[in-house]
Amino acid sequence: MDTLAKNLCISLVLQLTTYDLITMEAQSTKEVENGSFQLLDILHHFSAGLKALCSELGYVGIDELR
Repeated sequence: MDTLAKNLCISLVLQLTTYDLITMEAQSTKEVENGSFQLLDILHHFSAGLKALCSELGYVGIDELR
């Protein structure tokens, strides 16, 4: 049960982080329409890091649950 609870918590945190990233993407789109690309660079770094983190935690979580 500890393994399941830990992985459910991790998935919830990753989902909430993704929602924040989606909000940041919407703000970045508005800024790009106004000619500012500053947030776009930051968004790229965050999304690339989140993808790597999700992949690693997903791999480890599935292996633990198996």
